[in-house]
Amino acid sequence: MYKEFFGLNEPPFSLTPDPRFLYMSQKHREALAALVYGVRERKGFIAVTGDIGSGKTTLGRAFLRELNPDTTNVALILNSFLNDIELLQSVNQEFGIESKTESKKELVDHLNRFLLAENEKGKTSILIVDEAQNLSIVVLEQIRMLSNLETEQSKLIQIILMGQPELGEKLRLPEMEQLNQRIMVRCHVGPLQKQEIYHYVRHRLNVAGAKINISLTPAALNRLYHFSRGIPRMINLVSDRALLAAYVAGRFLIDARMVALAEKELRGFGTVKRGRGLLSGKLAAWAQVAGAVAFLIAALGGSFWIGLHMRAPDNPAKAGHTAPQSPPGSPAYPTPASSPGPPSSPQTEASRSGATSRTLASIPVFASAGVRFADLTGPASVTLSQEWVWDEHDIARVSDVDLSHAACLLSLARTWQYAFDLELFRQMAKTEVLGLNLPRIFRKPQVGLGSFETETGLTQLMVLDLPFVLEVDDPQRRLSPSVVLMKVKGDTALLGDPQLGLVEISVAALEKIARRATVIFADPQEFALLLPGEESDAVAELRSFLVQEGVWVGGDAGRVYGAQMQAALKRFQEKCGLKGTGALDGPTGALIAARREPFRPRLGAESAPR
Repeated sequence: MYKEFFGLNEPPFSLTPDPRFLYMSQKHREALAALVYGVRERKGFIAVTGDIGSGKTTLGRAFLRELNPDTTNVALILNSFLNDIELLQSVNQEFGIESKTESKKELVDHLNRFLLAENEKGKTSILIVDEAQNLSIVVLEQIRMLSNLETEQSKLIQIILMGQPELGEKLRLPEMEQLNQRIMVRCHVGPLQKQEIYHYVRHRLNVAGAKINISLTPAALNRLYHFSRGIPRMINLVSDRALLAAYVAGRFLIDARMVALAEKELRGFGTVKRGRGLLSGKLAAWAQVAGAVAFLIAALGGSFWIGLHMRAPDNPAKAGHTAPQSPPGSPAYPTPASSPGPPSSPQTEASRSGATSRTLASIPVFASAGVRFADLTGPASVTLSQEWVWDEHDIARVSDVDLSHAACLLSLARTWQYAFDLELFRQMAKTEVLGLNLPRIFRKPQVGLGSFETETGLTQLMVLDLPFVLEVDDPQRRLSPSVVLMKVKGDTALLGDPQLGLVEISVAALEKIARRATVIFADPQEFALLLPGEESDAVAELRSFLVQEGVWVGGDAGRVYGAQMQAALKRFQEKCGLKGTGALDGPTGALIAARREPFRPRLGAESAPR
C-alpha cells in the first residue's frame, strides 16, 4: 500500500524470517559466531535461546543460507510437537533417506549409515530443531541418543536446539542432566540495545530499497525502545504501522506522538478520538506513526554521533522532495486520496533504477560490473543528477573528486551494514565534509568499527579478505582518487568508484596505481585499542579467542594484558602470515575480526564460513 510512496521494493517490516533482513546486533553476531564455532569444531550439541520475537528463527535461516551445500547436509525441524518416532521420520525425510518405517531401530540404522557415508565424503551433517522448548522429555532423550552416533574421532551429527528461555529451564531438570552435560556451546539472543534500534530500522529500510529520507525523532526513538523493549518483532509491528501512517498523512517525519498512537493500536485501546490535526480510528494511529521511523535515520545517521547536531529538515521539500499538501478545509493529515503520491525528486527516481537486495555481509555480486577500466580512455568526468546518493549497488555517489575519499569510507561502512543518511552530507558545505574524521565516527560505540591506514602492498592486504578503500594514482585520472576494492575473483577486481559506480579492473593494473589503503573491521570490544598492562573484560575475551585459535600457552592470566597475551598474539600473527610483533596493530585487529565475524563482507567470491 505504501511501497510506491516511499520508493520501496518490498515491505521492510514483514514478520517473516527472511535472512536478508537480519540485523547483526552484537548479540546476534555472538550467537552466529557460536553456531559457526560449534559446527566447525564438531562440538556435537549447541543450544540457542532467546525471548519471543528476538529473531531466533531468522538467525537460524541466516545461518543455513550461509552454509556451503557442497560440504554440509541440513535437517531443519520446524514442527516441535512430535513424538520420538515422528522426530526420527522427520529427520530422515529431511536428509532424503528412508523415513516410512515406524521401527525406531530401522530409522536409526538408516540414519547411521547415511551419516557414516557422508562423513567419509568430508561432509558435515547438521540437525536444527526450532521451537525446541516444546519437545517432550522423551523426544529430547531420543535426540540425546542421536548424539551417540559418532566415530572415534568426531560426532557424526551436529545438533542445534533453538528455543525460548523455557528450553533452558527444561534442560536443567534432573531427568535432563545427561543431555544438559553434552551441550558444549550455549548462547542467548537478547533484545536490542537502545542505540541499536536506529541501525535496525535503517537496515530493514535499506534492504527494502528505501531511498527517500524517512526520519524518526530522538523522542520517537525513545518511545519505540521503551514500548518494544528492544524486541525486533515489536519494533516491526510499530514501524509497519508507522509507515502506513506516514503514507496516509503524506509525511516523512515520525514523532513521539505518532509512536504513542501506534502503541495504543497494538495494545487494543480502541479508537483514537478525532482531534485537531488527527484522523480518527486505526488509520489515524497508523498514519501518524510512520513518519516516525524516519527522522532518527537522518539525525542519528551521521552527525548526531560527532556532535554536529545536524538533522534532516522538518519540511521534506527542503530535502529535495515535494511535500504532499492537504486540500483546503481538510484535516492536518491528508487521506490517501488527497496525497499526491511519492515524491519525484532526482534522488528518488535514481534510486529506482535498481533493487537493493542485500544478504548477510553482502556486497555487489561480481557479475554486476558495468564499466571496464580497460575501456576508459580519459579522465573521469561525470555529472550526477543528484549528489550524495546511494546507487543500486550501495555505492555512495558524488561527482566532486575531492569528496571521493569520504564517499568511499561511507560505502565501506555500508558493507558492514551501517548505512549513513547521505541527506546530511548534501546539507553540508564541502569544507565541512572534508573536515569530518569518519574513522573516528566509526569507532564510536554505536558503530564499533575499527580502522587502520597502511601503504602495505595490495597483494598482502588482500590476504585479510576484507573490502577496503584504496587511494590510487592513475596518471590518466580514469578513476576517482579514492575507490573501494569490493570484490576479487581470480585476476579481476571489482571497484566501487564514487563517480563511475562499479568498475572492473585487473588486479595487476590496480596494483600499479594503488598507493594507500584504509581498512575497516568490526571491533565492538575495542581490541585494537588495548595496551600492555591494561586490565579489562575485553582482555579476558581476547584471551578466550586466542585459546580457541590454539595459540595460548599457559594458564588463565585473568583480565590482564601481560607477557602471556603478547606471546599468544605473536604466535597468532605468525600463524596468519603476519610479522610476529606481539602488538595489537591494525592488521592484527582486522584478522581477529575476520576470525570472529564469520558473516562479514569478503573480498573473495565466498561469503560464508566453510
